[in-house]
Amino acid sequence: MLFLLLFPSTTVQAQDLTDLDLEEIVIPIRVHILRSAESSHLNCECTKEEIVEWFDRANTIWRSAAIRWELESLVYEEANNPAEFDRILELGRDADPADRRSVVHSTYPLDQKLAPGWNIFFINRMAFGGGVYNPETKSVLIGKFRPGGDINPSILAHELGHSLGLRHLREQYNLMAGRQEGIEPKDKIRLNPEQITRARTIAESGDSFGGSL
Repeated sequence: MLFLLLFPSTTVQAQDLTDLDLEEIVIPIRVHILRSAESSHLNCECTKEEIVEWFDRANTIWRSAAIRWELESLVYEEANNPAEFDRILELGRDADPADRRSVVHSTYPLDQKLAPGWNIFFINRMAFGGGVYNPETKSVLIGKFRPGGDINPSILAHELGHSLGLRHLREQYNLMAGRQEGIEPKDKIRLNPEQITRARTIAESGDSFGGSL
């Protein structure tokens, strides 16, 4: 069964942008909450209030690019392939990477996607890391919980960065940096001028990035 809740445009608040020279770009994003009676790992019981708070905090990071994510709607959907997902989760990083990728991205249905546009699917717990972006489906999959704890807004902002065409790099404290010794994910919030330009270009196109990352 599918339920759709529409949000008013004021649901997610961004900080004041008066100190920026860039015109704000607002990106509508459809939030999909996956449910599963067969897998507690896939069954996400996120509340609307939690999701709004996560995006509020992610928006403080994207403020430097004058980009604001706005919740277009909230959709509740049944997850696919729960048994296979649980198998992959138990294997963890011992799972074959190609098998893991295939299974993870098979869990979310695509028939209620906002297209063109941006989509994010929430599950209870990721099989690895905190989240992942798939340019083929143009979708973010993220867990309410990750191996290291609860969802971190910088991880949410990081995966949204991939949807804007940003790749990983090794710049310290950068939002798109991979693992850095001694630096927590919550501290990686910076965007350089080149990233801002690229992200704004994709945002203005009206659709998620679908190329190679």
